[in-house]
Amino acid sequence: MKQILGLLSTLLVAGALMSFLPNPTPNANTTIDLETNIDLEASYVKYTGYKQVGSKHYGKLFFQSGQLELTDGQLSGGSFVVDMNSMTNDDIKNFKGKFLKHMKSDDFFAVAKYPTASFTISSVEEGDDGFSHVINGAMTIKDITKNIAVPANIKINGESVSIEGSAKIDRTDFGIKYGSGNFFKELTANK
Repeated sequence: MKQILGLLSTLLVAGALMSFLPNPTPNANTTIDLETNIDLEASYVKYTGYKQVGSKHYGKLFFQSGQLELTDGQLSGGSFVVDMNSMTNDDIKNFKGKFLKHMKSDDFFAVAKYPTASFTISSVEEGDDGFSHVINGAMTIKDITKNIAVPANIKINGESVSIEGSAKIDRTDFGIKYGSGNFFKELTANK
């Protein structure tokens, strides 16, 4: 898989749809109006991974935890933890177990050693190109952290927040080099 779309595309990744529930005790020592916990039953990251030959695989990852912060009625921060063991595949009919085992192996996400991935929002800006916002933040996969920007549509209705966004993530940035064309390009360029 050449690229992984992640929420977290970051959580907001690739069409990640999230629902949030209000925390009854917002932090009174900050300017934050409301802290909301994500609805773990309804929230997920939808991923699509592309192979070099043009085919793709897709599925979901589910959150272990997550919360958002609203200031003056606008998204202002948040953090999310994804359970990497929760990875599903929605396109393979045969050999699905083999595929998931390989994705969780050391060739890809090394889930036994790195059971979670995370995303922490650093800023939220006005969007363009059909997206209401751009969510900037730090994504961590396999203990490697990279800053990413996630174009997203954010809808806030009182204490209800929904986010749908999409971003492309190059897995080699997170040390996942198995079968990657980008990895082999780097080897050739360094000769």
